[in-house]
Amino acid sequence: MRFKSVVLSLGLLGLVGCSSLPTPPPTSPNSPGEMESNNRSAAELNTQLGVGYLQRGYRDLAVEKLERALELDSSYAPAHHAYALVQEMLGQDALAQSHFERALRLNPADPEVQNNYGTFLCKRGKYDDAQQAFSRAVEVPLYATPEFAYTNSGRCYLAAGQRPEAEKAFAQALVTNGRFAPALLQMAQMRLDDGDVQTARQLMQRYEQISQHTPASLWLALSIDRALGDNEAYASHALILRGKFPDSEEARQLEGLKRR
Repeated sequence: MRFKSVVLSLGLLGLVGCSSLPTPPPTSPNSPGEMESNNRSAAELNTQLGVGYLQRGYRDLAVEKLERALELDSSYAPAHHAYALVQEMLGQDALAQSHFERALRLNPADPEVQNNYGTFLCKRGKYDDAQQAFSRAVEVPLYATPEFAYTNSGRCYLAAGQRPEAEKAFAQALVTNGRFAPALLQMAQMRLDDGDVQTARQLMQRYEQISQHTPASLWLALSIDRALGDNEAYASHALILRGKFPDSEEARQLEGLKRR
């Protein structure tokens, strides 16, 4: 879940960053071309506002702005994409799927939409359809962050019980970007599960060099420390978990272990 939020944020930021449009050709005042251009500009602005509200947690305002964007220009794909994400958060699956699909009909080569749609489908057990969406995302030559789609693909393979395929996807994410923290954590967990604790430790050390710990990553680090019998590292990671995330589920589990 935590990783999903990281991917979602990137997609939302992408909506804002990729929403600039070519300068329209000159039109006469109040001509249909000018009105259409004005509607597109207004739809773009409302989409940006809606995404901003969504990132700050104001879902009602996000819905209001995105619905306004769609009223102004129903052919503006980023508005459909953002609206799909909001509706997914609100648990309106049918509406979310409808707008994901509309965004892809309008712009099938948008890798961010394909990635987010793949994640949406995977969460609902539609594993084959999800993998097709992830594949379409990474096939886009100009996709700036294919490591996100590869990692989501790997997580989806895990959900489907296809561990070898998952490992290949995580490995590909790291080939694409060797400093991609979520893929490093996934591979560290897989190596720990395999009993290759030294490699798991190496992957965790790479993670610690490039990223701040979360409760989940600290729990994995503690599991590696415990498997290695490294009491010093275990105490250090436990101290960080208790100090930075005292109210987390992982901190409560740690206290439970302490009392045993």
